[in-house]
Amino acid sequence: MGESHRDLAEIVDQLASQLEDSYREAVAQGSSDAAADSQARGHIADWHQLAAEIQRADSIHPTMRAAERFKAYERTATPTADLQSLRGLPRAKTEESKSESLVSTLALDLRFALRTIRRAPGFASIAVLVLALGIGANVAMFTTMNAALVRPLPFADPSRLVMGRATYEGNLNPWAAAPDFYDFQRESDAFANLAAYLPSAADYTVTGSDDPERVSGTAVSVNLFATLGVTPVVGRPFTIEDGAEGAADVVLLSHEYWVRRFGGDGTAVGQPLMIDGTPYTVAGVMPATFSLEPDVDFWRPMRLDRDGASERKFHSWLLIGRIKEDVTLQQAQSQVDLIADRLAAAYPETNQGWGLTLASLHDVLVEDYKTRLFVMLTAVGLVFLIACGNVTGVLLARAPARRLEMSVRSALGASRSRLVRQLVVESVVLAAAGGTIGMTLAVWVYPLILEFLQMELPGIENGVLSAPFLIFGVVLSLVAALLAGVYPAFTSTRVNIAHDLKAGARGVRGAGTRFRNALVVAQVAVAVVLLIASTLLTRSFASVRAVAPGFDPANVLTAEIELPPAVYTESADRIQFFSDLLEATRAIPGVVSAGMINHLPIREPRNRYPVYLPGDPDNRRGGVFLRNVLPGYFDVMKIPLLAGRKIETADNADATQVAVVNETAAKTLFPDGRVVGHTVVIDWFGEGRPVEIVGIVGDVRMSGLDLDPRLALYVPYAQQPRTAMRIAVRTEGEPLSIVPALRSVVGDRDRNIPVAGITTMQRTVATSLSERKTIALSLTLYAVLPLVMAAVGLYAVLSFYVTQRAEEIGVRMAIGASARSVVTMILGRGVRLVGLGVVIGVVLAVGLTRLIAHMLFGIEATDLTTVLGVSGFVAFVAVVSCLLPAWRAARVLPSVALRIG
Repeated sequence: MGESHRDLAEIVDQLASQLEDSYREAVAQGSSDAAADSQARGHIADWHQLAAEIQRADSIHPTMRAAERFKAYERTATPTADLQSLRGLPRAKTEESKSESLVSTLALDLRFALRTIRRAPGFASIAVLVLALGIGANVAMFTTMNAALVRPLPFADPSRLVMGRATYEGNLNPWAAAPDFYDFQRESDAFANLAAYLPSAADYTVTGSDDPERVSGTAVSVNLFATLGVTPVVGRPFTIEDGAEGAADVVLLSHEYWVRRFGGDGTAVGQPLMIDGTPYTVAGVMPATFSLEPDVDFWRPMRLDRDGASERKFHSWLLIGRIKEDVTLQQAQSQVDLIADRLAAAYPETNQGWGLTLASLHDVLVEDYKTRLFVMLTAVGLVFLIACGNVTGVLLARAPARRLEMSVRSALGASRSRLVRQLVVESVVLAAAGGTIGMTLAVWVYPLILEFLQMELPGIENGVLSAPFLIFGVVLSLVAALLAGVYPAFTSTRVNIAHDLKAGARGVRGAGTRFRNALVVAQVAVAVVLLIASTLLTRSFASVRAVAPGFDPANVLTAEIELPPAVYTESADRIQFFSDLLEATRAIPGVVSAGMINHLPIREPRNRYPVYLPGDPDNRRGGVFLRNVLPGYFDVMKIPLLAGRKIETADNADATQVAVVNETAAKTLFPDGRVVGHTVVIDWFGEGRPVEIVGIVGDVRMSGLDLDPRLALYVPYAQQPRTAMRIAVRTEGEPLSIVPALRSVVGDRDRNIPVAGITTMQRTVATSLSERKTIALSLTLYAVLPLVMAAVGLYAVLSFYVTQRAEEIGVRMAIGASARSVVTMILGRGVRLVGLGVVIGVVLAVGLTRLIAHMLFGIEATDLTTVLGVSGFVAFVAVVSCLLPAWRAARVLPSVALRIG
């Protein structure tokens, strides 16, 4: 059946549907079947004339006998037969009372909307998909922002909780000294409670079971949990006695670790737990919902006799306070300022210039995320508006095809408000479907957003599937329905009954052309901006990935091994353990070489100290990476030796203190090129440690592939033995295949020492690039969405243009215009719209991409190749979108176009 056949069938179906709706409304208002049928029939003044008009149109396509159905309608005697013969569908009798007429009418609108949408599955699928993407992205971002910025922290009366952070010379330097905390706690009466905690959890070795394990723990003041209003679910909280010097060691376990270690058994309370060789007693278990620092397995009490808590020069603690109900934040701040001034006068060497600033705990925890959240919300909000505009454009493009339907319904007595309502209901149905799918997508996307933003706020993982999530999803779907559907509804219902019924669908002119054109231009411009930005970031990522790290990460396994300080108190024991372990590891089948270092490159960019030349302490080089290595490390990592020698077994505690420097350190410290045999001094916490340089090795990217090499000194492990080291093992085959053997050789020497942090150097390098990769992929996704929407919008605009100009195209072809010229005309219109959008997009991109210049590596923000490449790609997509409407235009039959016109 041809397109005209379908048009006639739809006219008949719409007419029958309108008559049936009129009949049902009359019944709902209390009319009898006969009266309702008479009322429905009364909408048509002259059935014979209407049948004749359709007979005339029907004669154009003899195979379509729609008029016969109208003649059958005239001959029928009962309402049921009337409607069945006209539509070929059964009629369900309604029995609603007059009081339910509005509900009944809306139900009819809904039923009719579903029927209309089913007749256009392609249009409906596109509209629902576009709205689902726009709604889903915004619901996910709203949920994230609500959980982060609006929802209260999961603590008792969180509005009175504040964080105290240290300042130096007026600048934030957040960690405070423990003795200062005790002074603030003792001298201030603005707080109901003032507590402290170590913000960076450390790794510890827990022994006592079959397998030792590495766990994460930190220290807190004994009143921290009381300050937050959180109590253990099993056992007891810390007491004042637990924080006294020399008190018995106790710990509170996280709920997750309690389940993992003790299987959730309540008898765990009171049991011993051996941590780094020191026995602790389990005092209690915290709730599963409690979180302040991520991934903490246990907490132990803060005490003056450990963790540097007795030294004012060590700034390691963050303070959390609960302000009294009758005290404002400003009053509390004034009080701590006075205390800080007194401490500066009493301890000028350690406290001069130091202060304490108070801020809402909630504000402090979210301050690092606000900018990123608002940027992403702006991006997804733009996608939502484009999605709504795109659906609006598609609905406007369908308006001419439905003009005859609107005219028939109007001729049957439907008011314009009723027609508008009907079309808006259709939009609501589409938006409801899109919203349902979008909210499902949001549930899946929400954890990805948290991971992407690296958000680790207390309780934020429970933000999805909440009341705000559902309410916002429903409201946004309704807003989408109104934004997308109201304007097309009013435009489509401006009918001229006499003209439209006579002209048919093909002869009706549409509205909203400028709106659709502007929408396409805007979508193309946005797509160009985002695509240029994402392409820059992607090329930047590729540039970083191509950087040589200074070592060969292939087939290298790494792991962390830490000796319990309470057991391995002697340096000789530590040296012996790691030396024996290296020899045993080298004997594992498949191992090529093995070495050790205290901090691996890229993975652990820390442990830096100042250095200077002898006799010149005022000319220091700060931030020099200091690394402790055992012989063989440079061979494992394939770091080249450029001069002198490497670290050797003979470099023991009794030998001369030596060091190997990297190439950057050699050039920086000794510009004259004479390096080997000279001495540098390491500033070890104020103590100068001279070392003789015995060799130069190649540069290694310590902090990341995108950062230039920094100065580095490698010193022998035997001359500075530590309890924690990282082993690096080069293998012939898959590195992870030797893990069981490595665990075995470690266990043979001490079964209480776990092998933790097992990974490969290739994975370490890949992980260091993950943030760049995620940002590039995310921005690409946001760029592709507007591009797809622009392509769909361009297709809709040109399809409408072809429909609108069918007569003109028919005339052109009737007087000799070729199909090629018609295609060129349609393509030209599309190219003009896209060209304008590309120009606007490029101009905007030149300015906006400067904002991401600091994130780029090896490429300029105004890279011409990227701009031209993106512009060409967008133009190609646009041409493809133009081809189908152009092809349809070229197939317009002149005789049909002129006859229908």
